[in-house]
Amino acid sequence: MLHGAAQELGAALREAVEAVQAEDPRAAALVDALESRIAQYAGAKRVNEAERTIAAAKLQAQLEELRLGYAEAIENLQAAWDALLETEDFVEDERSSDQKTLTAIAAIGERVPSIDALASDIEVAITGDSAPLKAALQAAAAFRAGIDAEPLLTELENTEAGSFPIHSKIVAVLDDLTNALRA
Repeated sequence: MLHGAAQELGAALREAVEAVQAEDPRAAALVDALESRIAQYAGAKRVNEAERTIAAAKLQAQLEELRLGYAEAIENLQAAWDALLETEDFVEDERSSDQKTLTAIAAIGERVPSIDALASDIEVAITGDSAPLKAALQAAAAFRAGIDAEPLLTELENTEAGSFPIHSKIVAVLDDLTNALRA
């Protein structure tokens, strides 16, 4: 807990030790002052550690929110397609019941970039080290670019079959998380 204290408190420690060894009348006051500074230093370290722990817990919660938001967006993507298949235009189109079409729709979630690599990078960045943090922010930007590059994710949000938060859901929680990482 007092790691690094030697640099900050070294001069005061040496002065107190020398005063005690020399039986200087100021020795007791110097030792008391040193103990007070050590207690302040230790308290500040504990506060700092607690703040880092709380920040990491908040980031973990936001990462979980991103995972849940991503899963919900994928479900909404599938629901949008299922709802579109039930609209009059699609019901009358023979391709809507074609196995090839149904297989393509069932695999639509595969068009969305995977969140696994991004989640892994963010897990590493939560340690607070700057290099993993930079990598996580870059991974988040790349993931966002991948999400933005898939037009179906925005096109299927508002259709004649209904509204389905897909792109907007992922982007909202991703933006919150990246903003928290930058803080």
